Amino acid sequence: MNLLKTFEVTIDHTNKRLKAFDLEDSKSQITILENIAKEEGLEKIILFQKELEEINYLYDQGFINEGKIDGFFDGESAHLLSKYITEERQVSDNQQEEDEIITTILTQNKAILDNQLSDSYNIRNATDEDIPQIIEVFSKVFETYPTPMNDEEYIKKAINSNLDMAVVENSQNAIVGLSSAEIDFTNNNAEITDCATLPSERGKGLMNQLIQHLEDKMKQKDVVNLFSIARARSFGMNKVLYNLNYKYRGRLINNVHIAGSWENMNIWVKKID
Repeated sequence: MNLLKTFEVTIDHTNKRLKAFDLEDSKSQITILENIAKEEGLEKIILFQKELEEINYLYDQGFINEGKIDGFFDGESAHLLSKYITEERQVSDNQQEEDEIITTILTQNKAILDNQLSDSYNIRNATDEDIPQIIEVFSKVFETYPTPMNDEEYIKKAINSNLDMAVVENSQNAIVGLSSAEIDFTNNNAEITDCATLPSERGKGLMNQLIQHLEDKMKQKDVVNLFSIARARSFGMNKVLYNLNYKYRGRLINNVHIAGSWENMNIWVKKID
């Protein structure tokens, strides 16, 4: 992460993208961002913008508005504007299928959630001792993942800093699912992420329980603005967020490399109280 003049930039080589936060003078700063992206071999720029006063200028520069995260900047919304450095990165063949998935979900009644976890399972906070099992779960669920969840040191550092991770274990004390809340202390928000359940354990409401556990932890820390970026082709994960009263706010095209390919990601937001 580098600090350039008055704005913050995150360079993500794994997903070949650059994120910039709250540009104050986009006319002078866009050129800087484009040069960085080209020098670093990146394919996508994403702006997280508070204000859209210069929206027409940004559109003229090739940016498109892909969505919004309510409350991202300590209660103030962030508009997500993207520019694709390569034409290939902008092309997605799955959008019709994904439109049908999100339309189906948004027109259904929300499921009545069972807040009682089966006696066969237990949810608790993750510890360093869980890391080998966490890596094993991710290796079984995802062929590739946007962050290095196969790196023991990375996970250890994260769960001891800004990542609140919860795991669900079965009656044999084996971890069968997990989820995290990645806290941005500067902007007072948290991303619900790292959602993974072993295939044999799906359909039992475990992810609902995991996310509600994390929401309770965020309440205790007074972090009330939450968001999640879900694979647009995952009916189950998007339905989980919908049932938990997250609101759909748009779709990021070819946003991350996950499960072996580039995938579009749906934006979901929630303010807890």
